Amino acid sequence: MTEVDCIVKLGGAAITHKDKLETVNRESLEELAGVVSRVTNGSAGDRPKSIVLIHGAGSFGHFQAKQYGVSKGWYTERGAASERDPHVCTGFALTRASVAKLNAFVCEALLAKGVRACGVSPFSMGWEMNAKQVASDGDSARVIRGLLETGFVPVVHGDCVYDYAQGCAILSGDDLMLRLASLLRPKYCVFCTDVAGVFDRPPHEAGAQLIREIVVGNGGEREQMSARASAGMAHDVTGGMAAKLKACERIAQHHHIPVCIVEANTGHAEDAISGKVWGMSVSHRVQWTGTVVTARSDPE
Repeated sequence: MTEVDCIVKLGGAAITHKDKLETVNRESLEELAGVVSRVTNGSAGDRPKSIVLIHGAGSFGHFQAKQYGVSKGWYTERGAASERDPHVCTGFALTRASVAKLNAFVCEALLAKGVRACGVSPFSMGWEMNAKQVASDGDSARVIRGLLETGFVPVVHGDCVYDYAQGCAILSGDDLMLRLASLLRPKYCVFCTDVAGVFDRPPHEAGAQLIREIVVGNGGEREQMSARASAGMAHDVTGGMAAKLKACERIAQHHHIPVCIVEANTGHAEDAISGKVWGMSVSHRVQWTGTVVTARSDPE
């Protein structure tokens, strides 16, 4: 069975222009594709890494999901016997088409850099939710491990899926990262975003300070510095930095997998994806910019 080195989440804000409908940030995407190519083929200065990629929707999907109220579900009343709201059903289809379009752009950028990228849809793999919580990951473990074992780089995306309670729901990239970390048990996880990491207040505010390390205790409490979530765009229905930080802390606490949050298209991002950051000395770690989330190592 192929060992998974890393799961990387490419934030929607890092690979698209979030304020422009269905607009790829091509420069950013091409740079990230180059990093993935170097890390997976070993030219980043280490052995080739086995990587699973997840990407957010950015300006693909969020607008449609917001306009049609997809996150609220399509049942007009609670219960499976309720009628489906046709407006929401249309939004479900439009949102899925939009995120699939971005997935194709991401795979094309990776293929252009020599990465054998293969897009896979959570909906098609059988992911389901219940009251907006992941209830099933379907056939994901078999499909993704099968791709890795045959030399492909799986590229999974945030999606719309069935929801037992409300008919349908949004499955975010952060939800995917949390469950796939549990299924695949990578050595480390990386969130590539459009900011340098977690700040003690929204990063655009004066005096905002980067929190370089967060240590999670056995009970889930933050034993290092606490952080407030950064502000998100009004149409981002998946929770912004707050959701990312929660996913990081749960991955670290429950699975003892270290996680980085780092700005895309920087040398710091490549150090994180390649795993170099974990081998850095204390003095070199100080020069690295990002947020590291780990669990307390001592037993309860």
